[in-house]
Amino acid sequence: MEFYKLLLYEKGSHFLPHQDTQKANGMFATVIILLPSKYTGGQVVVSHASKTKTVDFAPDSLYSSALLAWYTDVKHEVKPVKSGYRLALSYNLIHTAPPEVPQPCIPDMSESVYALRRVLRKWIDGRYQNMPEPPLVAYLLDHQYSTANLQHGHKALKGADAHRVSFLRDIAEDLGFIVGLASLTHNVTGAADDDGADYYRRRARCYSDSEDEGFGGGRRVPSMEEEGYARSSVSGLVDLNGSLLLPGGQAKITLSDDALIPRDAFEDVKPDRTEYEGYMGNGAGQLDYWYHRTALVLMLAREVDDICFSVAGLSYAFSKLEKSTTKPTQEDKLWAGRILEKGSSLNKEQATAMFDYALKWKDADMWKTVMKCPVCTLEALDESRLKQAWKVFSFKVISLSFEEFLARSKGFHNRVNFVYNLEAHAPRKEAAAVSKWCKKELDKVLRCFTAGDPKDVPLIMKIIDVSGLDTFLNVVMPTAKQSSYAFWLAMIKALRNEKKEISEKNPVAIDVMQDTIWRDCRRQSHQRLPSSCPPPVASGVVQGRNLWVLPARSTGSSTQTDRVIELLEIALLNGDLDSCTQLFVNVLCYRGSSVDNFRQIYNYLIPRLKSFLESRNIDICTPPFVDVFQVLVGRYLRDILGTKTPLVGGNIRHLRCGCATCTPLHQFLSNPSSRVTDIKMTKTRQHHLESQIAAASDLFTAVRIQMGKFPGMRVTKRPAVVETGLWLARQQAARRFLSTVGPDQLVQKIMGTRYPDVVVAINGTKGFDSVRSTLSKPSVSAWAALVAQAAAFIPPQDESLTEDEMDSVSELAQPGRSKPVYARTKQTAVKHTDVDAVRSSAPGQLAGQKRKSGPVNLGPVIYLTEETTD
Repeated sequence: MEFYKLLLYEKGSHFLPHQDTQKANGMFATVIILLPSKYTGGQVVVSHASKTKTVDFAPDSLYSSALLAWYTDVKHEVKPVKSGYRLALSYNLIHTAPPEVPQPCIPDMSESVYALRRVLRKWIDGRYQNMPEPPLVAYLLDHQYSTANLQHGHKALKGADAHRVSFLRDIAEDLGFIVGLASLTHNVTGAADDDGADYYRRRARCYSDSEDEGFGGGRRVPSMEEEGYARSSVSGLVDLNGSLLLPGGQAKITLSDDALIPRDAFEDVKPDRTEYEGYMGNGAGQLDYWYHRTALVLMLAREVDDICFSVAGLSYAFSKLEKSTTKPTQEDKLWAGRILEKGSSLNKEQATAMFDYALKWKDADMWKTVMKCPVCTLEALDESRLKQAWKVFSFKVISLSFEEFLARSKGFHNRVNFVYNLEAHAPRKEAAAVSKWCKKELDKVLRCFTAGDPKDVPLIMKIIDVSGLDTFLNVVMPTAKQSSYAFWLAMIKALRNEKKEISEKNPVAIDVMQDTIWRDCRRQSHQRLPSSCPPPVASGVVQGRNLWVLPARSTGSSTQTDRVIELLEIALLNGDLDSCTQLFVNVLCYRGSSVDNFRQIYNYLIPRLKSFLESRNIDICTPPFVDVFQVLVGRYLRDILGTKTPLVGGNIRHLRCGCATCTPLHQFLSNPSSRVTDIKMTKTRQHHLESQIAAASDLFTAVRIQMGKFPGMRVTKRPAVVETGLWLARQQAARRFLSTVGPDQLVQKIMGTRYPDVVVAINGTKGFDSVRSTLSKPSVSAWAALVAQAAAFIPPQDESLTEDEMDSVSELAQPGRSKPVYARTKQTAVKHTDVDAVRSSAPGQLAGQKRKSGPVNLGPVIYLTEETTD
């Protein structure tokens, strides 16, 4: 580099466009160094092959320096200096290499520039018959760059890649194109050249020395015999500044076949990755070649949005709206329209964003369109946004959208509360219209109420408080008939707790409401049960009027008992002895065998009922509780204990020998449910066991058997012994059962004059026949007569339990045990009469007096379990 001269430009100085002449042998370029000196103007303009660039150093001229260089055949000029002084050093750049090395020069790109411009103008004018879809082309670069590299844009490019981009950029941008960079993936799929030789060699375990060249773990990967199809895609698309053109950067743009330049770029090129699924037994499997490159992407600027929207969808559209202001531009409205065209596919977050844009832009039409989106419900939009819309627009504008929106929402609670809150926030000038609208919409919402749940009860009480009893009776009540047991139980408690407040507002209406609930609940309970079941009894609490619907049996004994105790507690708290008695009648008339009923219900009910009565200082021997215990004790003794059958030779005695050989025999004798057993023994002990069995011939019979390599004996109890063992087991279980009722003194007090019958039944002297109970005092209301009727007679069963049932019987007095019980009991049909008729026909009697035996007309049955939703 040779110093040429010092250049000083003052105000008005300039240099007209020119090309530098060769001032020394081998000179091929000029270098200018600008020194620190404050000036304005003096821009340097360089141009070559229709490409022009302006360099303005004036803003940094006071404290900075700069270096400029250009080839001698580049035209350049210096614009006039407007103020100050421009100081520069000029150097000649001289080629000193040997003569055979060509002198550096700028390539002549004029023809290439012309050809490129012609192609791009033809693209712009749409004169190509077949354009790629999407309309872009991808040119493969020489070097491959990582995603991190591409974030730096054109600065990351090297060598020829950088030169091509710098040449293309200005021309493309001048004509309205965008140049981008992206990672390109090319996949070729085809059939492998595999005849299965390696497959069959592996199957035969005939491995050779060439196995090291095979599939997978060293085995050979075949070549592609026939290409099926190829596909290319680009991802991570950025502009030349490194900014992502697609949100997230991971969206892939699939290229059409004619969008890749050069067209056969991967022909005869080794793939970066190969995937082969292997020989499939009847033919070669699929073979995939994968290539990874970096591509220069060219597309029209006016089509970039369409391309990106077609690929990234709504996420790209929302990214275009992120910088939207209070006053939307035409482009903002365009993108909002594109989004709302896909309103049926918007999610909660997207719909909320469009809702907010409509409010920000105060666009009522757009807001109405947003509100039509299926996702716009009370679950997706909070009330604050809805009230803001009311404030921005007017109730007249939003009322129809609110109506559609409310109908689309699902939550009963949310819908009712929305209507109530809306009316509460109505401004005075709109209060009348809002109140009318709310009344109409509330009626629609309430008519949609179906089966109630306990969590609905507070809202139901709010409806009664705000909208009145008439609304509840005429709108809610007809649709609440299919509600669950838990719902009606919760309604009882709520009505009892709030009866005073409701009565103060309308004392007459509360009585009407109670009667209506009673009537409708009774009718509903009949409809809930299967047609094969007897019609249920619906009993209402006088102070709260609720329904006891105890549906089909489940295995949850705790649930059954809990419900009985719950209903009993409510009845007693309200002083409703009629309902209390009806509950017990329903429990005692529960369908099913006695064995099943005791196992599933009564064994759990007795201790719970005792505990409940003790906790409230209620004497167990007062009606109707004493009647219940009398009936349960009598039913157990008759149906479970049964009658001891007198048999000859049925006395069970102990065996004389207690040796280890005889131990299985002792165990067999003490097990009442076992009729036959096989005993293995050695030959040396066989004679001893046979002698013991022969000595107990009144108890057993035996035959020799072979048990594998060892001899054995098959021992069978005599029928009388079996029957006696079963009786003893039932007797022991009955004693345990009576102990759950209470000590002997309490049982005697409960059973009254029938206690001697209990004693003889337990001892096996005589079976407990018809179930009798002392009667209630005549001063007590009709419930006593009803219980007396229920307790007076229990239909007899045909036969006692067999040995196969004894495992179950022995568990009956142990509620904690859950072993299955099977009973061979037969139910006698129970006649059903009107409850009121039964009550009026039953005379009251004093405790301690005997009742007349005879068939009882029991009320309908209420089942003690329900679906497990409560």
